[in-house]
Parts: sequence; C-alpha cells; structure tokens
Amino acid sequence: VHTNTPIVDKQGRVLTTEAEQEARWAEHFSKVLSRPPPTIEAKVQDPDTDLDVSTAPPEKEETMPAIRSPKTGKAPGQDSLNADLFKVEPEVAAQVLQLLFAAIWEEKQLPDDWTEGVIVKIPKKGALCNCNNWRVVTLLSVSSKILAKLIIRWISKAVDQ
Repeated sequence: VHTNTPIVDKQGRVLTTEAEQEARWAEHFSKVLSRPPPTIEAKVQDPDTDLDVSTAPPEKEETMPAIRSPKTGKAPGQDSLNADLFKVEPEVAAQVLQLLFAAIWEEKQLPDDWTEGVIVKIPKKGALCNCNNWRVVTLLSVSSKILAKLIIRWISKAVDQ
C-alpha cells in the first residue's frame, strides 16, 4: 500500500528516484539491522551432563505437529511457500519435508533460500517520509521454521528430562 511513499535522506531532502530510495532504504536497514560484535566474550560453563538429543533426521510423525503449529495467513519467505500450503495436506507435507530434512542431514547444508530473509517494511505512526517511522519484518522460509521448531522441541524435551 505504501510502497511508493517518497522518503527523505538524512538531510531531509526528498528522494524522488527509485534508485535513490532503494539506496536510502539499504542504508537505513544496514544501520538498523547491523550490530557491532560483542565487546565482552560470553562465559559459557561446561554442562554437568550431556543432553540426550537425537542426531537423526526428523521422522514424518514428529514433523506433523510442527506443520500444524505456524499461524495461518502469514506471508511466506523467499521460497513463496506459506504455512497454509503445508496445512492443507499435512501428511503429504510431512512426507516431503522428511525427505528434504534427511537430505539436509546427509549433506549438512541448508538450502540457500533458508539462509536469507525477505525484508518487509510496515508503516508506524508518524510521517512516512521518515525511514524511522517504518518497522522492519524479516520473512523466513516456513520449511526452515518447521525444522527449527523440531530441533527446539528435541532440546526442550531433553532439558525437561
């Protein structure tokens, strides 16, 4: 809706060309989304005991609840596959994902589109010509979220034992 809203540069000059606006958004997102490395190294203690967490690829049966968990109606990531698509036929989706997850386990490599997000800007209150009056959301692949949910469940289950 607001994709063609003119924005201003840091000096308040209205940017009229698409190239100028893209450069300003890139500059703004780079500043907002980039963090300097920590100045103090985290002190992580060795665990008292090792957790019993599966290192095998997820099975179809355990994938089904993870498929049902994402909210419906959410925008998809770079792969253009939204959660609703998976929920239409969860058994078929679980079968396909199980094969994909097994390949990921075998190759020890995530698909490229799982390592990138689609940045979307959402207007907040205030003058929309100011980049600071926009909120940033990063859309990620639903398949990667399902895999992450499975791994988190494994770890949580092991911690709770």
